[in-house]
Amino acid sequence: MKHLRITLHTIILTLTVVFSGQFVARAQNTIIRGKITDQDTKKPIPFVNIGVKNQLKGTTSDINGQYQLELSTGEHFLIFSCVGYEKVTEKLNATTSGNITLDISLKVTSQELNMIVVSASKYEQKIEDATNSIEILKPNLIENKNITSLDKALEQVPGVAIVDNEPQIRGGSGFSSGLGSRVLILIDEIPMLRGDAGRPVWAFLPIEDVEQIEVVKGASSVVFGSSALNGAINIRTAYPKDKPETKVTVHSGIYNNPSREYAKVWDGFNPVIMGASFIHSKRIDNFDYVIGGNVLSDPGYIGVSPTDSTGGTKGTYDKHARINFGTRVRSNRVENLTYGINGNFMYSENAQSFFWMDADTNIYRSYPGALTNFREIMYYVDPYVKYFGKKGASHTLKNRWFHNISDATNNQSSSSGTIYNEYQFSKKFKKLANLIVNAGVMNMYTTSHGKVFSGEFGQSATKTADNFAVYAQLEKKFWERLTLSTGARWEYYKIADFVESKPIFRAGINMKATKITYVRASFGQGYRFPSIGERYITTFAGSFGFYPNPDLKSETSWNSEVGIKQLFKIAKMVGFVDICGFWQEYKNFIEFNAGLWGTSTDFSKNLGFKFLNTANARVRGLDCTLTGEGNLSKNLTVGFLAGYTFSDPVCLEPEKVYYVNDKNQKFTYLSTSSDTTNYTLKYRIQHLGKLDVQVTWKNLAMGVSGRYYSYMRNIDKFFYNFDYQGFFNTGIKNYRAQNNNGMLIFDYRLSYDFRKHFRFAFIVNNLFNKEYSLRPISVEPPRTTMIQVIFKT
Repeated sequence: MKHLRITLHTIILTLTVVFSGQFVARAQNTIIRGKITDQDTKKPIPFVNIGVKNQLKGTTSDINGQYQLELSTGEHFLIFSCVGYEKVTEKLNATTSGNITLDISLKVTSQELNMIVVSASKYEQKIEDATNSIEILKPNLIENKNITSLDKALEQVPGVAIVDNEPQIRGGSGFSSGLGSRVLILIDEIPMLRGDAGRPVWAFLPIEDVEQIEVVKGASSVVFGSSALNGAINIRTAYPKDKPETKVTVHSGIYNNPSREYAKVWDGFNPVIMGASFIHSKRIDNFDYVIGGNVLSDPGYIGVSPTDSTGGTKGTYDKHARINFGTRVRSNRVENLTYGINGNFMYSENAQSFFWMDADTNIYRSYPGALTNFREIMYYVDPYVKYFGKKGASHTLKNRWFHNISDATNNQSSSSGTIYNEYQFSKKFKKLANLIVNAGVMNMYTTSHGKVFSGEFGQSATKTADNFAVYAQLEKKFWERLTLSTGARWEYYKIADFVESKPIFRAGINMKATKITYVRASFGQGYRFPSIGERYITTFAGSFGFYPNPDLKSETSWNSEVGIKQLFKIAKMVGFVDICGFWQEYKNFIEFNAGLWGTSTDFSKNLGFKFLNTANARVRGLDCTLTGEGNLSKNLTVGFLAGYTFSDPVCLEPEKVYYVNDKNQKFTYLSTSSDTTNYTLKYRIQHLGKLDVQVTWKNLAMGVSGRYYSYMRNIDKFFYNFDYQGFFNTGIKNYRAQNNNGMLIFDYRLSYDFRKHFRFAFIVNNLFNKEYSLRPISVEPPRTTMIQVIFKT
């Protein structure tokens, strides 16, 4: 019941703040009123800071750009400032003769890319002022590449790799079969991982309603909690503009034959992908709403094993339908009060394969028994309230109810529910020289029911997890050049009968060394408690099992980085170069270990995975990003995003015995690794390169994307030891010996805008039809060719 008590407390606190102190005695003689708008778009700008020079007096504009300020008689200098806009100072002579109207237009800052982020510190700031590394992905790239799920969008973000649906940031995590992510996915700063499995469901995320995607690199547990050990990915959704907007996208594509023609698994016509999405947003008086949706039919490129019996499926596939909505009400009774409810609903049918059948003829077929069919229903509902006080304070109450029902073969059916509540207070204290304070309290309660996470094979059980936290962050800017930030979080976690709590801390500094050069450094602690799935998973996929470990402990880390961001403006091209060195160390590091876990005398029935606390580890390296955009001429526009990341993930205790199984087999880094050179951790991509270039000439646009993945040197030695006929024969050892170089993948796109409302695009992914594998024993898609049509109003 703890989460319910917290909800009641936060609601009472919010209502108290909203309805108290509404009437203040007016001692000033002159009232200044006005509206603040964007100089180019003429749209109102909310939450602009209005200060008075040499005075502590000030206010902020409301959601409609309106402001009001009382001044004594005499001469004053009003200062209007907002993140992303040039500061404006207005001289004003206040008299006792009555009210004064002063409307202001602000100009977008021209010397940078106008990238505003909220994820680093939970309030709006320029990206160059942040004390840690952040990458921004704008919705135009998602649209241009016809991206239908967020994981495909993140493939273009420097320093981020998606390996078998799992997000990796700077080599901070390996392969874990989609359980217990170290990267937290959020929608509008609310966690969006499945509560039982601790993993993202990419197709469920409302990508058609993206304002921008913010990727925070490095330990972010102080800001967002347990699952943000290596970083956080926040999807900021869009709200209506002044004019109604509608966008409809339809697309159809085809899988091309694999590069090795004889490995093709389909007969007749190649598999055809079809899908559509829409988004509509509108303002009606004080009510804003957004509604969107997505449907997809993807027959997949992995076929079924000739000896498999999987209920008639032909292999992997994905069919889903999803609808989402967002609402916002701007109160007429209480100034600066907004509230609303958001939601997202999806029904899906899909089949997933864990391993290929073999590395040659049947590389595009599933290993016998390793194909699982799912039928899922999932949804979330998010009621929220936000109030902006007249003295600059904001109070936010966020809530989410997330429910998932999964009906699956292979004994993997389950259901789970998560209740999330968070109250957040934020204020800039002008009397303390503009000290910014963010503080809050959150509670997340998860319940899971079924056989897959029961902890005992063949048995159904209910497991629960309760997570409670309080946090606070302070940030202060000195001399308009130096920014200091610090924060702390106390985390409480209970899963089944095990209880643990821990405080963690962070600190950062950002210095504006020159007008366009920013130097930063940060240190942060991380903490992650294992998910219900990591502790209690009990299921089989073919002859491979997934075994529980109810004694699994939490893992902790610390992360430090030093970086420099150099803005540039060359002719009409603006952008920045960012170079950062990072260092992160882990204790009680959790890894997915392959081995013999069952008790059968037939070893072939004991194959499987188990989560274990292994030896201490360290990941350090270098991260570089180059981004820019500009109009080179009247009709020619160029934009680009490029990055390179080198990570050195190593085991610090290679001889440590961290587990002994029932057969007295001792687990160490040395005994479980296929390649122990330099003690590199398993399932890591050490060199990662990204490039995306878009060139637009009048109504015609062309884009090219490139991704480089270095060879994954180290995997579980288990797959080598048992790779022979009659046991777990996948051909992985020989395949890796022949394919031990990095892989460079290119995508291509060409589009034409017809008049104002239509766009026609031709898109090719994996342009040169490379056969490649990111996670061993799993092959990536061959070339796909796509046609896209977009209609906008």
